[in-house]
Formats: sequence, C-alpha cells, structure tokens
Amino acid sequence: MTFLLRFFLYIAPIIGGTTANNMQALVSPGYFDPNLPPATRHGNVLAMLSLAGLVNRNSPYLWLNASSTSWFDPQIAVMWPFPDADKYWLDYFENNKNISFHVAQNSSLCTFMADMHVASAVTGLIIYEDDARIDALKWAAVSAAGLSDSLPVTRDLLHQWPCLSKLPQKLVFPNASTFSTDLEVYNWMVQNLLPNASKEVVVGACFNWKNYTCGWGDPLGTAAIDYAVAKRAMVINLSPDASKWPEQASMFSTIVSHMDPWGVFSGWAEPEPVMTDLVSRSSCVVQCGAPNLSFLSTLPSSVDSNTLRGSLSRLPYHRSATVLNKSRVYVTFQSNEGDTPKNAYSFRGGNWQLFNRTTPLAWGVAPIIATLFPGLWEYYVETAVDKVDQFFGATGGVGYTHPWSVPDMDSFLKEVSSLYSSYMPMKETGSSGTDAWVDVWEGGCPSNSSQNPCDPLYVKFQYATGMAGFSQQPTLAKNSLDPAYVHNEWLADGTPIFIPPASLWYPQDKGFCNSSMSLLEEIACVKKHLQDAIAYNPQRPLFILAYGVDNYVSVSEGIAKEMASDLDVIGAQDLSALGRAAKR
Repeated sequence: MTFLLRFFLYIAPIIGGTTANNMQALVSPGYFDPNLPPATRHGNVLAMLSLAGLVNRNSPYLWLNASSTSWFDPQIAVMWPFPDADKYWLDYFENNKNISFHVAQNSSLCTFMADMHVASAVTGLIIYEDDARIDALKWAAVSAAGLSDSLPVTRDLLHQWPCLSKLPQKLVFPNASTFSTDLEVYNWMVQNLLPNASKEVVVGACFNWKNYTCGWGDPLGTAAIDYAVAKRAMVINLSPDASKWPEQASMFSTIVSHMDPWGVFSGWAEPEPVMTDLVSRSSCVVQCGAPNLSFLSTLPSSVDSNTLRGSLSRLPYHRSATVLNKSRVYVTFQSNEGDTPKNAYSFRGGNWQLFNRTTPLAWGVAPIIATLFPGLWEYYVETAVDKVDQFFGATGGVGYTHPWSVPDMDSFLKEVSSLYSSYMPMKETGSSGTDAWVDVWEGGCPSNSSQNPCDPLYVKFQYATGMAGFSQQPTLAKNSLDPAYVHNEWLADGTPIFIPPASLWYPQDKGFCNSSMSLLEEIACVKKHLQDAIAYNPQRPLFILAYGVDNYVSVSEGIAKEMASDLDVIGAQDLSALGRAAKR
C-alpha cells in the first residue's frame, strides 16, 4: 500500500523539564465535549487523551477531570473506585507542589488548542475511520499519533473542530473496508510502528468489541492512553487468551516482547490471570491503567527524579507496640490492588483518606511505581501514619507479575532487590534484617497440593532478596476442602509463608460476605469467619491474613475493638517480625 511509504515518523527532541516552583496547569472539565454527536464520542475521548499525552510529555500541564462522567455509562465516573479523588489531588498539588490550576470553560478540544502551550505540542493529524468492523484502526491511529506528535481524528471530528484545519495530515489510513481483519492492521503496526515505539511501555485499551470482550470494558484501560502517547508507546486491544484467540494472543506476545526487561504493560486486558502470565513470560510487569498518568509521570518529586533515592522516596518503616505472645492469634488486613496506579490514584478506594485510622494495616504497594510516577509515590511517603501504615510488596515484588513464570528468575530477583533497597521500608541503620514482606501469586508454580510446591522457589527468592516473609493465594488442597483452613509454615531459616483462609481472601468477591452489606454487617461477617478460623486451626501462635476485604480500614478498626480478647491486629512489618520470632 502506497500510504505506508508516505508516513514519516518525526520524533521530537526532548526539551528540559520544569521544576515545581509556581507551575501553571490547565484542567479539562471532562474527557469529551458533550455537545458533539454521540457517535463521535469515543473518537473525541481518544483525541483528548492523545492531546494530554503530547502536552504532558516533558512536564505536567493538562489534567483531565476523572470525576467526570465516563464515555460509556453516564452513571459511572472515569475514576469509579473513588470519584472524589481529583479534588484531593488538585488540593495536594496546589498546597504541596506549588501548581496553580485554571479550569477551562468547557471540554472542547478547540478550547485547549487556543492555549499556546497546548497548541505547540501538536504538529499534525492522523486521520482514520472509526468502524466497528476493524477495531484496530483506532489503536493504530493513536499509536502513530504518539510517534509523530499528532492528534488521531476521524473526518467527522475534523469537521467538528475547525481549529485543526490548518494542521498537516501526516498519515491518512485507508477506509476500514480495505482491511479484511484486525490482525492485518496489527501486522502493519508491527512492521511500521513497533520498531520506533517505546521499549518501556505498552498500553492495553480494554475496549469491548465483537471479537474481544475485556471484562466490563473498564474505562481505566482506555484512560491510560495519554500515558501511551506521552511515552510513544504501542496501544493494543487484543485478547491474551491463546485457548480462544490464538492469533490475537500471538500478536499480543509479539508486541509486549518488544519491551526491555521489566517494561510495563499499562491499561488492562482480560482474562486477568492469562494476561499476567503472558506479560510475566515476556519479563515484563502489569500496571493497571489510571487517569492522568502522563501528568503524573512528569510530576516533579521533592528530590531529583533521576536520582530518586532520598528520604522522601522511601516509604517509612513503622512498627506497632505489639510483641509476640506464642499463645496468641494475630490478624493482618492486607489491602488489595496495591500493585496498580489505579489504586494509588484513588487513594486506595478512599481508604487512605480515613486519616484518623489507628489500627495497624498492611498496605500493598508496587515499588516500580516510585520509578514511573515519583510524585505519586511521594504522596504516600509523606502522609503515612506512624505505627499504623505498614507496607508489603504486591503482587510479586516489582509490580503485578507471576514470579514463577518469568524466564530469567535471577534477573527478576535482582530487580526486586534493587527496588526494595531503594523504596521500601527499611530499619534504622545498624539493625539486622529488613522486615520486608511480599505477596506472591503463583503463576507457573503448581497449585492444589497438600505440601506447598512453591517452597523451593521461596527459598531462592528469600536467599536472593533477603525477604522476611511471603504470602500467597489460598490455592492448596486444604484451602478448597475447608475455607477456614489457615496455612502457617516456615522455611528452614525461619522465613514464614502464610496463606489466608479462603473465606477471607476477597470475601465479598468470592461470596463469603455479601457485597451489599452495611459496614456493621460486614464487620460481623468478617468476625464470624475469623472465629471459624480460630476454632478450626488450634496451633498457636496463629497468623491469619485477611486479603482484599471491602472497607478494610473501618473493618480492621471494628475487629480490633470487638475481638480484642481473642486476637491482635498487626501490620505488615509487625507480621514479618513476629512471624520470624515465632520460630526462634
């Protein structure tokens, strides 16, 4: 096709970043112009996200209001886990980062193009047809836009936005009817875009269409497209499931394998376990999408982002006053999704904003976020509550991975060790050990065994990283036989491996507690499962993990009060220290 030869990729030179001193920034009230025809809405969103990615590539300037209505459901905010998140972030940026925000009068793209700073980031247009028969065209257009500093637009949108009429059309895709399948477009992308695309990031759009269903079509997949454009990354919308869509999964693997080791697959794809295993086997890491990642990726931290090793980059080391009693029961509430920017952006689903919390917690975190979004990471460093907020690595130790599936485990463990030594809690100088804990989801490790088959791998993990303890999913045979079964074991050197009872691993999602319960009802439900676990498991001390409990801050407070005579609630570093002490 002759159009392939006419596409010239222009890679703009990187200019110097700015500091956080008296920065100015612009806020869009939404992700699309509600005055445009509904048929153009998704293309409108892709153009706005691409604009934000171009503008924020070197410094943060354009923020898209994620509390606004999503483009596919008027009842759902883009940041659906915590719609009020943007209010807190903008307040924090103004008060702590000296960023002054001006809210635009509307969400029309031409309103933003009237801003000189915005307009200077756009050098041309990518023209494509939005056609349900060939889904890949829109993602090819967005990928090409990031590589050529352009906006992806349909001809309908070009007519709606006269401000774009004078921009050169750098690439005009043929009509959708020119292509017989989506994979034909992806093959073109691999040949013409992939060689120049980012080796650090690939984004999954998670957009439902006739040949692929991505869960419920979470908007937080598509919302990461600004990050893809900022990073000149490939955007795909492919199934990783080779059992159903082998050609799609093969293409998915080809594009992800383009990245360097520990590159990031942002956005999302389904099925989740298959996606994570495919990404892990490519020596890469899953990082679920979130809004405004292009802004957050260039948000300055309080220390040089190129040498981010200062005190403000390391999460604080906290311990409660609890000491080991070998006849006692200990419960640790582990937050879920700590390995995702989505969770960090949403203030842990709003849980972090309960500032009066007093019960120790185990917050899951992915230390790779410190390197990708240092200003975002720094917020949690600055606001962690003494003794209460304690941290463990989720899920795998870098970001979301299946460690047992990575092809080069030595390289993976070296990356874990490097990130932990730089960003995770560490004892005072001179103290022995790290009290570092990591949650591992099995991946390539066999499951459903009475004896944990992952133990030899944990030995290697501990030896290479100095990890003080491990947890994993309740996948042993005994977990299936009785949901109250609690697995406590120790490696030969005293490193604990604790597995939660099935009844307390995502209890709402798995049907052990009703998701529509009131808070008091939820506390009562969790209490009943804890009582069952205490009765079923006579060994003492007994360490019980409760993972992914809804409203975990409030529930942990309620359990600590109502069950004070039966157990102690402890945090992540407490768990490491007491768990190891239990075998001394």
